[in-house]
Amino acid sequence: MTPAGCDDYLADPEAHAGHLETCDACRKAAAAIDAATVESRRDVVPAELPLAPWEGARQRSWSTAIGVALVVAILGAVAFFAIGVSPLEGFLAAVTSGLPGEGWEKIVGAVPNFLAGTSRGTHFLIVAAFVVVNVVFVALLRRRTRGYDVRPR
Repeated sequence: MTPAGCDDYLADPEAHAGHLETCDACRKAAAAIDAATVESRRDVVPAELPLAPWEGARQRSWSTAIGVALVVAILGAVAFFAIGVSPLEGFLAAVTSGLPGEGWEKIVGAVPNFLAGTSRGTHFLIVAAFVVVNVVFVALLRRRTRGYDVRPR
């Protein structure tokens, strides 16, 4: 059974903070609780969480993505050279093969030709979808940070 002073301290430690100066048992118990609390916090929240690949521009491997795109383009150009076709003509033919028309007319004329044949409601839907998508992007960029985004100060 604990003495009356210890019971008062345990009931309201902040009101009876002076009790720790006089009671050795309570002082040792408070130190053990503080040490356990600090140790358990270290286990749960490290000093700095590692960044996920999508957090922070310095963690993104843009150089790898650009390098892979260049290697694929160079391999395609070499393949076009090997079959005797200019790489520019080969890439243009690959891009325009599914569109109506010839050459650059396919690329430049496909979108206006598509839009000319649609109704006013389709035009409105395209503009509304554009606005909605951009509003969502802005909302995501301006969202408040959450647990893993917050850095310790």
